[in-house]
Amino acid sequence: MKKTRRWLAMLLAVVLVSSNVIYQLGTNMSASESDSTTEAPQQDDSAEEKAQQEAASNAHKKTQEKPKFRR
Repeated sequence: MKKTRRWLAMLLAVVLVSSNVIYQLGTNMSASESDSTTEAPQQDDSAEEKAQQEAASNAHKKTQEKPKFRR
């Protein structure tokens, strides 16, 4: 009876570990697929962000210029 319980416990542990591994592999693969589909819009956003940053830096440079007086 003790040996049967030990074997049953061992079998249950193996089944639980293997099912967790299979689940983790599945979620990892699905996450990598969804990451590859969302990369293209992020590149477009980065171009827009760069343009906005350049516009902001140009506006900031204009405000830092000293006024020129004619003599």
